Amino acid sequence: MLLLRVVIGLSLGLLLAQFALAAGNVYYRYINSDGVKAMSHTLSAEYAQKGYEVVSLSGKVIEVVSPARSQTDIERIALQKHSAVTLAQWDKSLRLRYSRVSDIEAAKQRKLAEINTNINILIGNVSKLSSQLQLQQGQAANAERKGYDVSSKLLSNINNLELEIKTTSEQVATRRQEYVALTDKYDRDINRFNLITQ
Repeated sequence: MLLLRVVIGLSLGLLLAQFALAAGNVYYRYINSDGVKAMSHTLSAEYAQKGYEVVSLSGKVIEVVSPARSQTDIERIALQKHSAVTLAQWDKSLRLRYSRVSDIEAAKQRKLAEINTNINILIGNVSKLSSQLQLQQGQAANAERKGYDVSSKLLSNINNLELEIKTTSEQVATRRQEYVALTDKYDRDINRFNLITQ
């Protein structure tokens, strides 16, 4: 019986508040441009964005409207949601691929060994190309010392070898960066796996 009275009382209060709003017997209380609380029968969009209260003639608060979110807040919330989703996907991926930290360590060592092998092959290529370049440059120098013109074929070979050495050296640098990035990635995976499996 008491519960029924409470429900009826709350419903009646809500109904009266809605009636007061509809009848225009309310004021809007907000902070004006001077930073002072103000009350008015009308509310401009500028103040509505900043949040306000709907109050009855007797001063009772009928409704509190929160300030609109700023673009910065909207972007921050979106970023937090995106980060949470990304983190959940990472956790799921780790659990699916690995059963223990030693699995991650083994995968890390395999990948790093592959990159190291590739780096060593590229360094070997640079060394061979450098030897060929020295030979071609030596031939060009001999021709010049003897007063002959260096053949266009020899000059073309030298240019091509220099270009190959430059390109292969850049590949070595790229693979070394991949080595560092991969090491960091696996270390992060290990730390995260430890965190989610404790």
